Amino acid sequence: MPVEIQVARIADAYVAGVPMETFTIHALDFASRYSGRPAFLNGYTNGWIGYLPGDEDLKRGGYGVRWAPVIYGSESGWLTPIEAGAGSRVVETAARLASRLS
Repeated sequence: MPVEIQVARIADAYVAGVPMETFTIHALDFASRYSGRPAFLNGYTNGWIGYLPGDEDLKRGGYGVRWAPVIYGSESGWLTPIEAGAGSRVVETAARLASRLS
């Protein structure tokens, strides 16, 4: 499923947004790429299509990983759990877009 990713630079800070509820691991990964600069990966940007769990969270399962697509899928159009590595791809894409703003 395509995911819209937006990135803005405000002074020395990078702000990225995705229409998902990002798990903390992804926000920390994005921020760690910009030592000494503020960097934020925000969820709920221009909507919500589901959760963006990390790979370890996928292994553990639980509500945000297994049940949310079933419960909210009819509204978001996302009816299956996210695949492993998807969160990392979102972070990589956001970082690549941010690098264009340097």
